[in-house]
Amino acid sequence: GSTVVKDTLFQSIPVGGSVQHTFSTPVNLTDAGWYRNVWAQTDLKADEDHSNNRFNHELFVSPTYSPPHREDFEQNYGYWLKDSANSTLEHGIPYGTIVDTAASGTKIWATNLDGLYPINDSSYIESPCFNFADMRNPVFELKILGEAEKDKDGLALYYSVDNGVTWNLVPRKGAFDWNWYSSDLVEGLNGPGWDTTVNTWMRARQLLPDEAAGQSNVKFSLVFATDPYNRFEGYGIDDIRVYEAPPDVGVSSMPYPTSQCELSPYVQPQVYVKNHGIDTLFTGTQIPLSLHFKDQHRFLDTLKLTSSLPPGDSVSFTFSDTLNMSYAGDYPFKVYTMLEDDPYFYTQTNNYTLVDTISVLGMPRYDIGYVIGTPAPVDTTLDAGAGFASYDWSTGDNTQ
Repeated sequence: GSTVVKDTLFQSIPVGGSVQHTFSTPVNLTDAGWYRNVWAQTDLKADEDHSNNRFNHELFVSPTYSPPHREDFEQNYGYWLKDSANSTLEHGIPYGTIVDTAASGTKIWATNLDGLYPINDSSYIESPCFNFADMRNPVFELKILGEAEKDKDGLALYYSVDNGVTWNLVPRKGAFDWNWYSSDLVEGLNGPGWDTTVNTWMRARQLLPDEAAGQSNVKFSLVFATDPYNRFEGYGIDDIRVYEAPPDVGVSSMPYPTSQCELSPYVQPQVYVKNHGIDTLFTGTQIPLSLHFKDQHRFLDTLKLTSSLPPGDSVSFTFSDTLNMSYAGDYPFKVYTMLEDDPYFYTQTNNYTLVDTISVLGMPRYDIGYVIGTPAPVDTTLDAGAGFASYDWSTGDNTQ
């Protein structure tokens, strides 16, 4: 049922004037969503006109999320609000020609769930609040599907760090190919946006501007705008994610062992681990590593940073396990880090794995026979056998 809070106003009100009153009893508004039946009413016994005593109001309470956050719009509209009741954007199950399915589940936000978008349109949906107080490099990700008139109509993302008072475009940032906008100028948007046909759900993501990091009242707005000509199906929006940009580390080189004539039965491989990411890895960060030896044995170890590792820098690490490399032959190695969930997050290039083959050439084996002592010198021939081209004597000679 409804909760009714009563209070008394002890204050003069001039004719035609008004005063502001704060109720002494608080109301519980911790649950996010719409409160449709909010009203305030005066109850003055001598009041002769009761028709103007009550004020009815609808109140929306936005949740505040601390990333990581994911929204697939299955349970509800995700607390994303459209700008008005007449807004083009709709939440529900799509029945379009191109936008005919969800990226996951069955429900999405779309410019039109079952038809074409209007001309001269400008609509948006506004996100709930996000607390980025503990974030250094926040990332916004979404999936889109659909079509728009190229260079004329399109979709773009805006952000606010003051709870929606002011808005700025989320631009491309960095050199990463993350499908962020398909046009530098969409006429309807008067700026960059997505304006091309996407026949399958496409993931797009972007590092948010530096201004957003560390803020506690961040909001987003997906804006769709069109010009006065031609109508298309528009876009579906699904699977929104907000999270901290992940680390990016990899094994850059292995200075030991190297190919040579002999190695011991107790080789401890040494590698360099490089920070390929966009942020510093701080002291205490633990980086799991895996070493595959001769395509048979797998050794796991962990590098714990004793000092910060800035982007572009490397640190040396020696595995605690020992390898028997005392016999001649080729020894295949594969060494890689296991810190990030997606090693191809930033680029499609594998920068976390080192593959190498170390060769142990072996030393010549020879037998000079029995040692015979004689009072006079005896001519002796030492033959190292097939496969050895030269000799290295203490006299400087290099022939047999």
